[in-house]
Amino acid sequence: MSLMENSNTTNLSKLENEPFDFTKAVNVMGLIATIFSIIYAFGPVMLMIKIHKKILKPTDTPYLIFVTLILMGQFWISYGILKPDNKFFIILSNVFNVGLNFIYIALYFFYKFDRNFFKTLLYTIPSYLVSCGICLIYIYAIANMEVSRYSAMVFNIFVYLGPGQNIVNIIFIFIFILI
Repeated sequence: MSLMENSNTTNLSKLENEPFDFTKAVNVMGLIATIFSIIYAFGPVMLMIKIHKKILKPTDTPYLIFVTLILMGQFWISYGILKPDNKFFIILSNVFNVGLNFIYIALYFFYKFDRNFFKTLLYTIPSYLVSCGICLIYIYAIANMEVSRYSAMVFNIFVYLGPGQNIVNIIFIFIFILI
């Protein structure tokens, strides 16, 4: 094989995995899903505004939704990193969502502890470190794409169980008792 043929083969493989080639249906669907995912991530903004205006108490806020969304996003990020192709949109939307949900959980702690910044940091930073640690364990220690994907799917189900917050509480307690 000549150098020219090798170069053409490399360029073709780059084109096959290009996330901005919108002639492929998978990239169009990835873009649409990313847009909807980012729109969905802004859902709790109204909840935070109500807490800020003291219309809603922080204790009435379903904080486990934020925790579940953070963990689900971390699992999808680990899946996207382990996935060999078509991973750009998976990683992009979930990095955005995880970051935004960390802001929500920090605001939740801020209002829960009567606007005490130090207590907010005391709870937010360890939760961030634990979350990143879980993601790194899934990427480097477990390093199995299927485990990351199915873990993320389980947390997707938890998100849809969110309105039944007591069900999610029971499931979390059951999981932590087993561990």
